[in-house]
Amino acid sequence: MKVVVVRDGECYEAKNLPLGMAAPMGMICDMNPNTAKNWMIPEGIVLPATEENINKVREMMKEK
Repeated sequence: MKVVVVRDGECYEAKNLPLGMAAPMGMICDMNPNTAKNWMIPEGIVLPATEENINKVREMMKEK
């Protein structure tokens, strides 16, 4: 499942990162769908990588 990272340095479960490495805010990651749906999305760490969510995260990054 493709997701976009919302909270900087909290996504450690991405398949395209070395084990234990945190993903930066705005990174699009490939993640186990169960992990994303049951833990990461409800906690607000990631969002599904839709065009709308990607644009929302980019706006959040500009505000920082």
